Amino acid sequence: MSTSGDDIPDNVNRAGLPAEAIFAVDAAQRSAASAAVRRGSLRRIVQGVYTRDLETPLDVLVRTRLLEVVAAVRPGALIADRSATLGGRPTGDNLLFLVHE
Repeated sequence: MSTSGDDIPDNVNRAGLPAEAIFAVDAAQRSAASAAVRRGSLRRIVQGVYTRDLETPLDVLVRTRLLEVVAAVRPGALIADRSATLGGRPTGDNLLFLVHE
């Protein structure tokens, strides 16, 4: 992990939040994320998962970036069963099969 000159890791912004477009927060980052939502610089997708994309409707964002959302919600999950045979896409009835602890 590299850092910039002011000891902030490259993957974290000055508010202490991950720099990715879609990300999950831990307990220590929760208040910073809530404050960013109130300021209008973040949107909440689901509890603990946020996006910096303020323009795209959430249903479109989740549909087009589903695997990033899934990775934030269930880190380490594996796509399984019918979803795996479909190349990681949801089934015709919009189910995504995962294996997770």
